[in-house]
Amino acid sequence: MLKLKAFLVCMMLFFCTAPTATAASLEELQEEYQHYQALVNNENVIWLSSPVAVNIAGVPSVKEGTHDRKKLQELIRTRILTKRGLTYDDYLSAWALIQDMSNQTKKRVREVLLPQLASQIKELGGTINPANEVVVTGDSFSDVMDSLTSDEHLSDLSFSNMDDVISTNCKCQKMNPGNKSIRKIYPNGRNSGSTYIKCGYHRNGTLDYEMSYVNGKLDGLFVDWNYDNRYGIHYVSKEENYSVGKLHGKKMTYKLSRSGDVYKHKLLRYSYGDLNGTSETYYENGETQEVTEYENGRAIRSNKFHKDGSFSHCTEWGDDRRPRDCTTGRLR
Repeated sequence: MLKLKAFLVCMMLFFCTAPTATAASLEELQEEYQHYQALVNNENVIWLSSPVAVNIAGVPSVKEGTHDRKKLQELIRTRILTKRGLTYDDYLSAWALIQDMSNQTKKRVREVLLPQLASQIKELGGTINPANEVVVTGDSFSDVMDSLTSDEHLSDLSFSNMDDVISTNCKCQKMNPGNKSIRKIYPNGRNSGSTYIKCGYHRNGTLDYEMSYVNGKLDGLFVDWNYDNRYGIHYVSKEENYSVGKLHGKKMTYKLSRSGDVYKHKLLRYSYGDLNGTSETYYENGETQEVTEYENGRAIRSNKFHKDGSFSHCTEWGDDRRPRDCTTGRLR
């Protein structure tokens, strides 16, 4: 696969040129607040605070500003897939990076600009609907920014890195340190409201799950654990990654074999909530059972294999979404 290089300066938040408050009167401030709030809450809007230059000959950069998600996605798809030598994976990589840039722009507006506007509005005697007000304390915002601008986080924003094996280096203790079935870990040990790691425990005290939240939305690693009484094994049954509340990146599921060994059962790849790219299912002996290609959540083509690794059959789905044999074209 041809590797794409995208110069996403905005993804490094401390260099990102986020919008700044320009209104003066109370009415203008309130209108500006509502305007920006509507943009960050609209999932159909891609917001780029600086141009995205994809370093591929003949593929122009994407201009800064707001874009309709579906129209921009179709534009990127057409620009890349019509170029000789480029693949569908190249398109997925470019689109994932553009979405990352948009999400970081919106995140910065939520955490910096909206609270600033809210503060100015209150100083002038205005009010904001409490249900819509963005509240970020100094400590929690500092902690979040330290995390978001760390070398590790900035590296993880790369689409290729999201395809690496998800780490099981959990922050939660493997055994319940107290009597509560649910515990929360806040940045630097301080209550930061809706930014925390949530730890859940089984009745026997073993870790059940670990979830990471940023501003009230799942963001980062989610690890699910099982405890098997037959073998006395405490093992990871699921690992998945979230970005702004949506599955994004690699999801792995694991099962116990008949002999009590943990094996990889499924590998799924997501792009902001939709299955995209190659997903795989495995037999207990480690052989591949099925490989399915997805595009925007829809299965396109699937190859199935026998337990000895030999090929079984292929199925593909056309525009009518009816499964057909890849070779004969007959309906299954």
